[in-house]
Amino acid sequence: CLSLYYTFATTDREEVRAIVKIPPEGSEDIQVEAYAEMKNGQVIAKGTLSVGEPKESSYLQSLELKSSDPNELRILKGNKVGDDLKPREILITQENAEKGLKSITDHLDYYKGESPWGNSILSPTAIYTMMALGSEKLDTEKSKAVPFYGATEIRNINGPVLVGIPYKATGKIACVGVSRKTEFFWTDCELKEKESGKLVASIRHMNRFMKAGSPLYEDS
Repeated sequence: CLSLYYTFATTDREEVRAIVKIPPEGSEDIQVEAYAEMKNGQVIAKGTLSVGEPKESSYLQSLELKSSDPNELRILKGNKVGDDLKPREILITQENAEKGLKSITDHLDYYKGESPWGNSILSPTAIYTMMALGSEKLDTEKSKAVPFYGATEIRNINGPVLVGIPYKATGKIACVGVSRKTEFFWTDCELKEKESGKLVASIRHMNRFMKAGSPLYEDS
C-alpha cells in the first residue's frame, strides 16, 4: 500500500525523487515512512509504504476526514458523503498498457511480458487511472475551477492488477469540504474482477479545486 499526502505543487516533467525508509532485514507485514522531494529539498509528498498486513493504519487512513457545512460549498455544491460515483468497466489490453508506459519513468519487465501471475501486471499509475472515478461530480463549465491532486493511496488487496482481465470499478464520496483556498472531496474506490467479484485493489484519493479564478468566488 502506497499512501501519500501531497504538500507542494509541481509542474509537468519537473525533476523529483522518492525516498523510502529501509525496514529491518527480514521484516514482514511492515510499514515505513515514504516521501518525495524536489532537487532543492522541498518536500512535495509525505506518507507511508507498506507490505503485507502491518498493524498500523496507512498515512491517509489515519487522517480524520472532516466534511464542511454543505451551505459553504459552491464548486462542489450538491455533493455529499456516501454519494455513489459512476461505475466503470475496464479491460486493459497489452497494447493500451504499453502506450501508458510512455508517461512513467520507472519500468518493470513484468509490465511488458509474462509475469509470475500469468499476464503482464499494470503499473500503479494505470491502477489509479482505472479507479479515478467522480469526474461527473463537478460542473466544469460553471465552476471553471482549476483541479489538482491532494492525496492518493493505492492498495493491492488480491493483486496484482493484470492486463487482459475484465474489471469493474466502483466508489463513493468519503468527505466533502472547504479550506481557505480550495474546495475538496475524498473518494474511496474499489476494483473487482468483473466475473468473480473478487476484490483486487482499492484507492483513497483527494481532489482539490482552486477557489481563485472560479466565477463562483468572484465576491470573495
